[in-house]
Amino acid sequence: MLRNNRFRLSWLLLLALFLGLALWLRRPVAADPAPLAPLALPRWSAPQLISTSSTSGASLPLVRSAPNGDVMVIYSHKIGAIRNPYYRESTNDGSTWSAPAPMRTTAEDVPEYDFTYNNTGGANAVWVEEEVAGSSLYHARRTQWPSGLSPITVTTQVIEDPAITIAANDSLHVVWAQSDNLHRIYYARSTNNGTNWTIWPPLDTAFQHSIEPDIAVDQNGDLHVVWEERVADFGCGGNFCYHIYYKKGDVSGSAITWDGSPTVISNLSPAAGYAHAPNIVTQGNILHVSFARQVEVDPTTVNQYAYYTKYTPGSGWSTPFDTTLNNPVDVNTQDPFFLITTSAYCNNALYIYYHGALAPNDPNAKEQIVGSNNADNWTPRDEVTDAVNRDYYPSMACSSGKLYLAFERLVPAQPNQIYLVQGQANTAYLPVIRRP
Repeated sequence: MLRNNRFRLSWLLLLALFLGLALWLRRPVAADPAPLAPLALPRWSAPQLISTSSTSGASLPLVRSAPNGDVMVIYSHKIGAIRNPYYRESTNDGSTWSAPAPMRTTAEDVPEYDFTYNNTGGANAVWVEEEVAGSSLYHARRTQWPSGLSPITVTTQVIEDPAITIAANDSLHVVWAQSDNLHRIYYARSTNNGTNWTIWPPLDTAFQHSIEPDIAVDQNGDLHVVWEERVADFGCGGNFCYHIYYKKGDVSGSAITWDGSPTVISNLSPAAGYAHAPNIVTQGNILHVSFARQVEVDPTTVNQYAYYTKYTPGSGWSTPFDTTLNNPVDVNTQDPFFLITTSAYCNNALYIYYHGALAPNDPNAKEQIVGSNNADNWTPRDEVTDAVNRDYYPSMACSSGKLYLAFERLVPAQPNQIYLVQGQANTAYLPVIRRP
């Protein structure tokens, strides 16, 4: 009898231990952090002054990233009555930056420029120099800065809006606007690191006025050029319309076959307003183009929107989409006349930012840097800067899942300066299981 009682007691103890273990395993488990939804809005750092040596002022920033993660900002450094481009670079994810240094040193005025990195991290720049007899377009590799150069074209005409990109084979591709009257879009290529250049006939429509070109190369090495073109269209208030045009260049060895006629990709109703200043980025073979849309509501009211269209192989161009979600902004229509968009494809999301005053029709409102992304379905509007100062001319780049956004800031009674913010691009929280 005692043996049976001991056996029964042992069995009951084992059963209790088993039930306790089962309940312990089934208890709620904490996950840290709890949310699994994407963190789509960047968390921006405080604005950092970049143009620290530009006591007379700085303007027109451009930020680009290299394949190895380096990031560079080039901006216009004012020296008396002229401007020379200066740069600063970070090689440690934006933690520290090199001292300001000239990209180009010259007694001529350098009003516009662009740059990019090649596949080994070497920077390449193009710029316009305004000279007594006209304008010149030059190129230089990082190793040639600040005095070395190679001419792309020297002309008595006006040159504006240069843009450069580099293909996987390190061939250089440049577009610009040029004319002494009606501007046309020109393209040039170099296959020997910029030593020699071949210029193609104009890409745009003859007898129109074409400006603001941008260029990109896809993963197949084909070229894609967009620009703003003014055309006679009485649907735009009996004057001119401004549309965004596109042309593709199929690259096969040393040959480039361009589309016969450019394609209008803004596709806005003539009465809906004007399209300006396109910006193009690639995602493999997918193209993303952002641009400004300007709508004159009445003689004293002009609404500004940031639009976007996408090209997908096999499907063509999408209907332009209003990333402001019908919530327009105002801009100071003196400089620039319309909002400027900048875009980057980063961590599987497309980011489009621009400048604008959020208070509608308020003459005292100041522009901010704002934007959104498609991971958030373009909402809410992300206010990168406040409305204390005037912030405009934004430029954005992505490096290792991090966004860098440079912009020009005007503080009352002070020279313009260049600032930079940094933010983490779209990501997701992964649950970390922990037990108490």
